Amino acid sequence: IYAMMRDVMDALTQCVLDAGGAIINYAGDGMAAMWNAPLDQADHAQRACRAAIAMQAAMPALNDKWAERAGMPLKVGIGINSGEALVGNAGSRHRIKYGPMGHAVNLASRVEGATKQLGVSILITDNSEQLIGDEFLLREVCEVRVVGIQQPAAVFELQDQQVKAMWRRNKEVYENALECFCARQFNECISMLERVMETTGFIDDRPSLLLSLWAHEGLEGNPEEFDSVYNLDVK
Repeated sequence: IYAMMRDVMDALTQCVLDAGGAIINYAGDGMAAMWNAPLDQADHAQRACRAAIAMQAAMPALNDKWAERAGMPLKVGIGINSGEALVGNAGSRHRIKYGPMGHAVNLASRVEGATKQLGVSILITDNSEQLIGDEFLLREVCEVRVVGIQQPAAVFELQDQQVKAMWRRNKEVYENALECFCARQFNECISMLERVMETTGFIDDRPSLLLSLWAHEGLEGNPEEFDSVYNLDVK
């Protein structure tokens, strides 16, 4: 198991280094990285997104090598957030760790956890979305409220420009359905999602399934009291 983890972390670490990032920490089967420190990087958000895309691109080869021994497909969920952080040396005189602390770091960690619940491989926050320009494709998934942070954050699925044309078409329908959902037009939202899931093979798209579920819940309750923000109750 350690040989497999070392091989996977080697590949993912190289993606970070190739994009000019710095490794903060390894913890179990996870890792954390940052950009724009110790040296300024004007395109830090784009670099983080490039690293995330490269990580996902590395997974098929890693699965070919290790999935049989692992007994299941290997997957990686990635959360990206941009913001101010306090960066420096923490620890003790026996062991020092250089890295960031603060709200922006906590939110990135929570968004990484949200990839499992929302069924999306790479999620970025609106803080990062505002910085990356048009180099990548994005689908707005929803607004989330994460554990320990009261202020909601919009999260976006990140894809590179090579994504299939079907994803592009379904993205438009999904975002229109999300707009209806946020406007409490639940029947319209459900109708859009059912149509796209039935006709385009998007039936296994977890965000679509979840949004349809939330819209049904909205129909059953009081629309005026319905909260369109998805509360993530686990880290």
